Amino acid sequence: MIREARFLDIPRLGAVMEEMHGRSRYAAYGLDLEGFKNQCVQAIEGHGQGTCLFVADGEQKAEGFILGVTDAPYGVIEARYATDLFFYVTLGADPHHASRLYDAFLAWAQAAPGVIEIRNGAVDAISDYRRTERLYQRKGLTQEGVLYRMETNQ
Repeated sequence: MIREARFLDIPRLGAVMEEMHGRSRYAAYGLDLEGFKNQCVQAIEGHGQGTCLFVADGEQKAEGFILGVTDAPYGVIEARYATDLFFYVTLGADPHHASRLYDAFLAWAQAAPGVIEIRNGAVDAISDYRRTERLYQRKGLTQEGVLYRMETNQ
């Protein structure tokens, strides 16, 4: 089941975030779990007013979530776009959770005041980004550009 997050979900979402972090290329670096929980609080408080947080429920635990926000293009355009800050489904979760979470995000974004476009990206920080890319394409998004990265010596 996909639903709006509640404050009582935050500890469960923290555990999902810990799994996500542990699977990512950033696992060797610390995780600001309290910072994540604060973002969840803000997303729940602002749901429908520039933020959203949807949860995929499994058997007595969260099996995924998407946290979305709106922002001004380039920070200065008098319009809004919607994007996700986090989009993750746990290993072994219902294979339809990702699609259904994204459907909830899309419905929220399309109804959000002032939103003129939806912009999402996918990277390989956790796994092959192509599955997420195919999901976005199935949902009607088109490629907008490219993303590059370089590691530093820090």
